Amino acid sequence: MAGETEMILDKNGMPAVIYKFMPGRFAEAFLHGQSVRVGTLNEFRRTELHGLNKGDSMEGIVEVKGVDSKGTDDPEFAGVRHRLNRDGNRFRIGSITGFDTAVSFEEANINIFCASTAFDAKIAADLDPGYDRCIRIGNVQGFIAALLEGFCRASLCPGECWSAAVRYLDKRVDGRDPIPDGRFCKGSEFSLQAEFRIALATKSASEVKPMIFPFDAGGCDMSVCWER
Repeated sequence: MAGETEMILDKNGMPAVIYKFMPGRFAEAFLHGQSVRVGTLNEFRRTELHGLNKGDSMEGIVEVKGVDSKGTDDPEFAGVRHRLNRDGNRFRIGSITGFDTAVSFEEANINIFCASTAFDAKIAADLDPGYDRCIRIGNVQGFIAALLEGFCRASLCPGECWSAAVRYLDKRVDGRDPIPDGRFCKGSEFSLQAEFRIALATKSASEVKPMIFPFDAGGCDMSVCWER
């Protein structure tokens, strides 16, 4: 397969096709819905585990700069603090130097399934030499529904999901600008990955950990499109 390097959208704005790179030893189980693995934001920060090409110490974290403030009780800073606390997510002070305050906004840990919106063998080479298969998923909405159902069944708890193509940008943003969703943005140095993410969460109070579970692959239209 020569490659499909442009993202094609369906009528609902969803990628018409996504691609999942993985080691070949897991491909058959994934194709038949026997097992799928979802990681976590915290896990993806472990560069010692994933390497610098795939691991990202700033995963799920956005730095907000240029908050002109005399201190954390300043009204202008309080406005930024309110924005950073949306949806119950956390924030923490990164540094305060004179009148310039830098804030690191860390998204709450959550389960993540990663794929790509475009096929390119360079993506596999960049991710991991052991990634020698690529699965084409032709029914993206069907796959998301099946993944969420399997996730909730394995969690023994109702859940919800969000999905989007990852935005690649400077993750140190001006405090006066809109703050991007840290779950769906990464530094521009990772743009080759052309990533599409499905974020999954339950209302359980249990610790968020990587999970492996079966799912109904019957309507997902999946096939092997490349192998090394």
